[in-house]
Amino acid sequence: MLKICALLVAVALTLFLAACGGSSSSGSGAGPSGSGSAPPPASAPVADKPATRAEAARFLNQATFGARPAGIDRLMSLGYSAWFDEQFATARAKTYKQWMTDASADPAAQKYLDDENHLQLSAWWSQAVQGQDQLRQRTAWALSQILVVSGLAPGVNLSPYWTVMGNYGDRLADNAFANYRQVLDRVAYAPHMGIMLTYSGNERENYGFQGQQPDQNFARELMQLFTIGLWELNIDGTRKKDANGKDIPAYSSADVVGLASVFTGLGGTSDMERGDLSIDENRHSCAEKRFLGNVIDQGKPAPARTAAGLGPCNNPSGKTQADVKTALDTVFNHPNVGPFIGRQLIQRFTVSNPSPEYVRRVAEKFNDNGAGVRGDMKAVIKQVLLDPEARDTAKLTRSDGGKIREPVLRAAHMMRLLNHKFADGRVWAQLGSGNCYNIWGLTTGVDQIPFHAPTVFNFYRPGFAPPATKAAAANLVAPEMQTLDTVSLVNWSRFVADSLRRNGAGLSVYGLPGRATNDSCPSNNPTFDYSTLTAFAATPEQLVDALDTLLTGATMSAATRSALLSAISAVPGSGSTQAVNRVKVGLHVALLSPQYIVQR
Repeated sequence: MLKICALLVAVALTLFLAACGGSSSSGSGAGPSGSGSAPPPASAPVADKPATRAEAARFLNQATFGARPAGIDRLMSLGYSAWFDEQFATARAKTYKQWMTDASADPAAQKYLDDENHLQLSAWWSQAVQGQDQLRQRTAWALSQILVVSGLAPGVNLSPYWTVMGNYGDRLADNAFANYRQVLDRVAYAPHMGIMLTYSGNERENYGFQGQQPDQNFARELMQLFTIGLWELNIDGTRKKDANGKDIPAYSSADVVGLASVFTGLGGTSDMERGDLSIDENRHSCAEKRFLGNVIDQGKPAPARTAAGLGPCNNPSGKTQADVKTALDTVFNHPNVGPFIGRQLIQRFTVSNPSPEYVRRVAEKFNDNGAGVRGDMKAVIKQVLLDPEARDTAKLTRSDGGKIREPVLRAAHMMRLLNHKFADGRVWAQLGSGNCYNIWGLTTGVDQIPFHAPTVFNFYRPGFAPPATKAAAANLVAPEMQTLDTVSLVNWSRFVADSLRRNGAGLSVYGLPGRATNDSCPSNNPTFDYSTLTAFAATPEQLVDALDTLLTGATMSAATRSALLSAISAVPGSGSTQAVNRVKVGLHVALLSPQYIVQR
């Protein structure tokens, strides 16, 4: 226990003093004014196949919800290009909607269906942990942290709630490999986004009373968070400067006002739980709308309200959709989108502090996939993951290399590695009793629940730099640090320990103060399968190598390896029981190590 506590202290020091980051910019995620560190050394061209199993594992830990031995074998056999082709062609086993519909109709599943939140989360965890379409699921998770909706938003208590959330999750997963312009379209018409950013039921000027103005929330966040950011950017993500050397705003308050009028008439009536937001042409503005150099309905005034009521707009059928299309086309084609969204995708997959050169290469691929197509998500994601800077092992030793592994990715990796599942083959978020098993409690304890970010700004801001640290002084950011503190690190340790002690069951009762441990769990609770690792357990050195490869891509320090080897070697007994216990001890130490928490 003392060794584990010492490792926790080391984790905290590593994270606060030298870990990952991006720029010292604001939470908008805009790029820095200049590079935060010396340019990286020139990178060699990326070979089509990983040179080692460790490099294959490192790639899979970036591109999926966690490397497994079989996945490493597959990547080593296929090579990168064929692996991408295979992942792009892998269809979803089930949509969120279908998963939840099937589960709700399954009599054997009723014990788990005590809460709509848990049903939606069960669908998410099942697909993240078990899905063969790992790149799609991982990309959808990245998009969900840029285009944020949350179960914590006011007014989302529609029934059935999970249908609304499943609708949004399916929009992102179904379009993860589509065009970013299509992603924007599906997000703009999403019922939950309409509720989250308060434009569902948005009404035109003066509609209810003289002086009424359209809600501006979605218009603002569409620009600030989903497309162009706060500042004019160069292609490499650095900020443009005016003649006085000051940053140039990407849009004005007048642009927000003009764009807000476009998003009127959506979701005013109808059952919003199914399909797109409805359209009410009578509530859609027919006044002039100016934004980002574009004009719709030029010169037309807003109808005034008189004693007889609101003047008519006489919008023809299809007017709202036509205006929305013009608006989305306009923001999508803004030159900021490539570097702004490209940099955030880099941060979600590979490194928090990409060099301007890395951002430029990804932005150029966004602007043109090589066939004249802008916004091709397949081309962008492939560039993010195969960029020389992402694959360059020289980055492993740089203080600005890598990123902090967020709680959801840590938990999903452990569950994938140990083939976590229930007797019915699903991954459930909670057992009906609430005291035996609960992934909801898991992610509450480590500060991250999918689709439950505290605000539209996500669980953490892309420009966050922990104050008064060496990272901040070096103009580096560490976004995921906003999910980490002493309590969350201790909770992670307790979660890992209790999960391993109970072989996958009881993930909600991991030793939090005031929580009683329930060891009388039903036999249909989930299990862990240690067989992929017990094969190495007869020789402690081989087990250390296997854990180092799978979890850290062979980046463990000598001190961590020594502690890991000592802990494994000290496990008493013999045979299969000793092998499983060695794996448990090894996983506990490795999953708490600085080299695992900080993904290189």
